[in-house]
Amino acid sequence: MKRKYLSKKGIVVALSLVLAGGSFAVSAAGMDPDALVTVHSDDSSGDTPGGDKPSTDDPSDTPSTDTDDDKPSPPPVPSTPSTPGSSTSTTTPSGSTDTTTPGTSSGTTTPSTAVSNEAVTGTENADGTFTGADGKVITDAIVETADGKKYIVDADGKKITNTLVATENGTKYFTKDTGEVAMNELVTATDGKKYFAEADGAIAVKKIVSVGGKKYYAGKSGALATNQTVKVGSNRYFVDGDGAVITKQIVSHGKKKYYTGKSGAVAKNQSVKIGGKRYYAGKDGALVTSKWVRVGNKRYYCNKNGVITKVKKVK
Repeated sequence: MKRKYLSKKGIVVALSLVLAGGSFAVSAAGMDPDALVTVHSDDSSGDTPGGDKPSTDDPSDTPSTDTDDDKPSPPPVPSTPSTPGSSTSTTTPSGSTDTTTPGTSSGTTTPSTAVSNEAVTGTENADGTFTGADGKVITDAIVETADGKKYIVDADGKKITNTLVATENGTKYFTKDTGEVAMNELVTATDGKKYFAEADGAIAVKKIVSVGGKKYYAGKSGALATNQTVKVGSNRYFVDGDGAVITKQIVSHGKKKYYTGKSGAVAKNQSVKIGGKRYYAGKDGALVTSKWVRVGNKRYYCNKNGVITKVKKVK
């Protein structure tokens, strides 16, 4: 089967990806291009407290003034208004602090023949090519050396450098300046897009990955999502400008506000305590405002900022 390569120079060929799931694999429902608007600082010390599921709201109660704004929209520039119900100043989270960003030099190669999916063992020669067990120069293949490093070579046996390479089955790999395949690290291509290379070097796709204490979502192409919401299974996440999943913060999206827990998933159908104040996240995850909510044998009133200010016991 003939194979095309994805060059970091922007020579990108759409490929159908058929990737094997790794230890991080999850069911991904796709990426919602909705944009983040504001991230509010959360000075709470814990994750969302356990939440009771509410019963249907009393139709006679004051209706919410929120509107449905979950339709896709271009990413606006984040702003920093005050956190609802709090006098604490706000910040927009900065991005990843990862320092591993290979692939930023200008040189690229674009081989024209297919690369085999299976790695072969080889010994490097003085001219940078590799010799296999049969004594012949290895071509169009992933080469693994005795020290566990991997390289990808073209039809002439030369190392492919600074390039996102796709093999015959669509699996992608990223080669560094030295030609070595990146493994278990974040990489940045020359077009600015980030990818995560797993332990075997394969670029992660359609899954959440953890790197240096942060989580990221790798989309269908493998590029990390930025400044948008993503849905993984039944959970919704917000990612910042560097692709990091936002955790333990209030996020404004359109005219609604959401709370992301310790895992980054938006809280739903539960009460949450933030900065000493209690809020209620509805079934869609939006913090309830200007409305009564019934939870078990109690009713709570959430003011216009979402803060619970009244509690009544239901007989």
